[in-house]
Amino acid sequence: MVEGFTAQCPANPWYTLVSLRPFLGASFWKDTPVPKLKTHKAAAKRFKITGSGLIMRPKAWGNKKRLAKSARTKRTYADFFEVAEKGVVKSINRMLPYGVQ
Repeated sequence: MVEGFTAQCPANPWYTLVSLRPFLGASFWKDTPVPKLKTHKAAAKRFKITGSGLIMRPKAWGNKKRLAKSARTKRTYADFFEVAEKGVVKSINRMLPYGVQ
């Protein structure tokens, strides 16, 4: 190992210094842990992912003015619908890296 260098950043121990890559062997880099991705908890509560990978969302305004709605209308609000926009699907997939558990 090269004198004067430390193998890990003191603030974040899972990040290694880039300048050490040429000096350390492949076995050192293979065993360093990768930081975990965090799940966006609000998105996890709002969306469901099906077995085939589709993202389902609830219909809006389902809990507002329930006394004024008929039973048939309230039943339709209980259903989930597919998220259709590709850009929205991409951002939701980024918020839920491991899916909804």
